[in-house]
Amino acid sequence: MTNTTIADEIKSQHRGGWFILISLGIHLLIVGAMWQFEFLGVTKLDTQPMEEQPLREIAIERLKEKKERQRTQQLPEEHVQKLVKEEEKHSVRDMVKMVQELQEQNQELEEIRETKLKEITEEPREAVLDRIRQKTNELMKRAVEINKYKKDKTSNEFRQQAVKMNTTARMMVADEQDPRAEERDEWIKNQTQEFKDMANAVLEDKDAKRDEKRHAEELLEMSNALDEDLKSLEGQDQNSNIQQAQQMLADAPQPTEQMSPEQLAQMPPEDLYDRAKALEEKADQTFTDIKTAELSQQQNATLQEARQNLSHTPPQRPEMGKQLAEQKDTLKTREDLKTFRKQLQDTVKKVDEMKVATADKVSQAQGMTKLSKALGNQSPQQQYRARAMMNKFASGSQANVDMSSIMRQMAMGMATSTSAGMGDHRETEGGAGTYSDPDDIAPKNIKGINIPSSKVMAQALPGQKFSKDSARHGWLYLDTWYIIGPWENHGKLDHRDIFPPELSIDFDAEYLGKKQTRGPDKGQPMKLKWQFTQSGRIQVVPPNERSNAVYYAYTEVHFDQNTDMLLAVASDDSSKLWINDLVVWDDKTHSDWRIGEGSRKVFFKKGYNKLLLRLENRGSETEFSVLICPPTFK
Repeated sequence: MTNTTIADEIKSQHRGGWFILISLGIHLLIVGAMWQFEFLGVTKLDTQPMEEQPLREIAIERLKEKKERQRTQQLPEEHVQKLVKEEEKHSVRDMVKMVQELQEQNQELEEIRETKLKEITEEPREAVLDRIRQKTNELMKRAVEINKYKKDKTSNEFRQQAVKMNTTARMMVADEQDPRAEERDEWIKNQTQEFKDMANAVLEDKDAKRDEKRHAEELLEMSNALDEDLKSLEGQDQNSNIQQAQQMLADAPQPTEQMSPEQLAQMPPEDLYDRAKALEEKADQTFTDIKTAELSQQQNATLQEARQNLSHTPPQRPEMGKQLAEQKDTLKTREDLKTFRKQLQDTVKKVDEMKVATADKVSQAQGMTKLSKALGNQSPQQQYRARAMMNKFASGSQANVDMSSIMRQMAMGMATSTSAGMGDHRETEGGAGTYSDPDDIAPKNIKGINIPSSKVMAQALPGQKFSKDSARHGWLYLDTWYIIGPWENHGKLDHRDIFPPELSIDFDAEYLGKKQTRGPDKGQPMKLKWQFTQSGRIQVVPPNERSNAVYYAYTEVHFDQNTDMLLAVASDDSSKLWINDLVVWDDKTHSDWRIGEGSRKVFFKKGYNKLLLRLENRGSETEFSVLICPPTFK
């Protein structure tokens, strides 16, 4: 045991007090510091995010920089070539199929072209006579118009001579063996020459007024066109229309080379695109020849006149093959490869558009041969009469017409001409592939079709799909269309000028139409694209209403079985309607919209049916309607 003094004990207690005091001070400092930090809002929990946030931003920035370096970093040439081949492999596979289809489409169009032109080379005398009658009638009407407001001796002489020519033309006979045929042929030739001499005399007269010469020049041009047809009366060797058809057959381009899939697969994408582009251009030209021949038959015009009436816009495709080849030579980075991949995809898409557009031309061209096939082995004269009959019964002047038999025949062929449907049809008795009598399928006037305007306006419902078992009965109107226009018609309602929608339905195409009459673009042609329109009522009003304009409307209707239906078309002013490429309504009158304007009994095949309507007007307001109804509805 250690002995301690009182002084030592006091010293020891004093040292312990200082220790306690110092410890207490330190604790107070720590507590004060913590209070100070909390008061300033700076705690450990608060400061942690402020320390981590810059680190995250730095990491993100570094990642971006890395990706940018990768994107712009030049790749080894061998690596680029490998990636390019991989990208091209898939595109080539798709494009080969499309180009092969384009080749087949061209081949089919070439065959149809030959068929249609051969039909022109067999043009009968009756067709020439009808053309002469049509032109003398137009000449007479124009001479009468001029005389109405001129009322002078010269215009009166023109009128009298034109009336005489028209009378003679109506007396001409189709049978060349008829003794009157040659005599009347000479009459009309002499009268036409006299008319031309009168016009030339006015043009050579120094004292003739300016408007007299202008009218004489117009009438001379019309009589010269008539004279060309008069030469055809001397035989096929003198028929300029037949000669032109023969020349077109002789000048036919080389048949499309049918490259095999293996050959096509060896071509790079840029060459495949260029081949597709060339095939589409060739198909377009072939189809134009087909359409010209069809118009010549429909309008009973010469091939030259029909071609002048076509407002044709050749397909315009970008030079993507050249662009693709140039781009491929400059590939160095991943970014370049990304752009190249997008360009390849766009190229494939364009080739697909070419294939679809050409397929539509093939479909239309096939429709133009259906009537000839339906008539079987009938003579050229019988076929001409059948066409003339179709044109006559499609005319709006024929109020109620049954066209269902010929439409059924054209849609389904001889083998199925008596297949079941909602209408009654005569059976084929002429053996396989032909009718014993063309009248079996000829259009006929019918009676008893009643379209109660007020009732139909109140009760008709919209529809695009139709079923025999549907609970909806009565008249239904088509309210959903794609519409494009306007084009200029110069106040004429003759449907002669043919615009692009009659050649091909291409919803991606853009055309130039009627000129702007107001605004900053006054005088410039309007840019036209198809516009989706749903009317919500029986009358359909096209967008961009203009005076003296042409519009087109396209739709499709679906039937669950082969069906006969009543069809009612009305328009302000004139209209023309095709069902599956066959004209069933052609009204050229200047009239207000009237729901009971005319009706047809028509045939719709099972599945989707195409409807194309041409609408023309003179005044600013225009509208149309198409209604259908089962023929059994009372």
